[in-house]
Amino acid sequence: MDIFAYRLKQLRQSHNLTTKQAAEELRIHLTTLQSYELGITKPRIKIFCRIADFYKVSTNWLCGRE
Repeated sequence: MDIFAYRLKQLRQSHNLTTKQAAEELRIHLTTLQSYELGITKPRIKIFCRIADFYKVSTNWLCGRE
């Protein structure tokens, strides 16, 4: 699992959200979030920033640069 996928799942779980709840909050499809958490795909920059803003983390941390 890559660092982004790992941290994304870690954040969701630490906020006690189901995958469905997190997808709704982030305004993305459930299957899209699942593919991010499994490391199958990566989000576009707009979604990447939305994820960082939602969880109140830096984009650098989210991608493992911090």
